[in-house]
Amino acid sequence: MLKPGGYLCAATNGSQHMEDLYDLMNGFGLHAAPMHSFTSRYGLENAPGILAACFEHVKIIPFIDGLFVTETKALMDYIQSMVGISNFTDSVITEIERTVEMEIQAKGGFAIRKVSGVVLAW
Repeated sequence: MLKPGGYLCAATNGSQHMEDLYDLMNGFGLHAAPMHSFTSRYGLENAPGILAACFEHVKIIPFIDGLFVTETKALMDYIQSMVGISNFTDSVITEIERTVEMEIQAKGGFAIRKVSGVVLAW
């Protein structure tokens, strides 16, 4: 609870956060909890509307960044560590590895957009 006159500062993600990674996974039938399901409840896009009921001022400070993964194993380890994915098969893992490796060979890395930011309210 904030005391009167207090400030809220909260980090959150946008609906397109790591979308490139989810697109890759979805293409092979792997479905992690999509980021937009979290951000549909509270994210960069809807935070102002949600917080306007309690705060006179709301400001979004976006932080657009990215990952450029240059090692296939690092990305595969991350994918396999994600919660809620249970249908990994050897053939799916091999196909994703092959796709990622081809992207790294062609472009020098696998690019993943990160869309996050800070919400200030007072």
